[in-house]
Amino acid sequence: MKKTNKADKNRYESRAKIAPDSVEIDDAMLEQINQYALKPLTTNDVYVRSMYIVNDQVDSYDSKFTHESLIQIAGMLPGESVLKGHDVRTLPVARFFKSTVTQKPGSDALWVRAWFYWVKGTAEADDLLRNIDGGVYREVSLCWLYNKSTCSICGADIWQCSHNPGDYYENELCYYEMSEIKEVLEGSFVYKGGQMGTELAGVREIGRAHV
Repeated sequence: MKKTNKADKNRYESRAKIAPDSVEIDDAMLEQINQYALKPLTTNDVYVRSMYIVNDQVDSYDSKFTHESLIQIAGMLPGESVLKGHDVRTLPVARFFKSTVTQKPGSDALWVRAWFYWVKGTAEADDLLRNIDGGVYREVSLCWLYNKSTCSICGADIWQCSHNPGDYYENELCYYEMSEIKEVLEGSFVYKGGQMGTELAGVREIGRAHV
């Protein structure tokens, strides 16, 4: 994404690859899920998966999150919808219920890890499970609004300075840091991702939280 696309400067979609794993649902998770259910749900009523959805590394859009912005995203994700292809004209296929900032095993980066659930017995429930665990749905994208984007070269607003993300200045890559997250809109399954190393994971490895 180049900064010349000023119509979308406060809206951002981050896309990333995912991979499946098994999930065991404990009582604490079920309690969090039931915050969003009108009728109490049991472990027999829901499927759960989690994903490492965004991190603090420079991505393919030549942008990155600050530590504080990851914390803000993690706080905003629970309760938001999981969609297909950012199609806001359709109803959600799942819902986020828990998220945290953590260090993924084998990575020095900080990540937002988010858990989501969907209800068994619905028309598309089993198809969604099979597509995720079968590797057909492999990539996801987070869509959010932000207020501040800072140039890595000069520290000014990237939309106002003379530098272009992705270009090099004296052998230094220009990128911009996104901060002051305004809102998390939704997360989606998409055809192609932009963040490296994001994956869908189980719940046994919780990770180390950073606050």
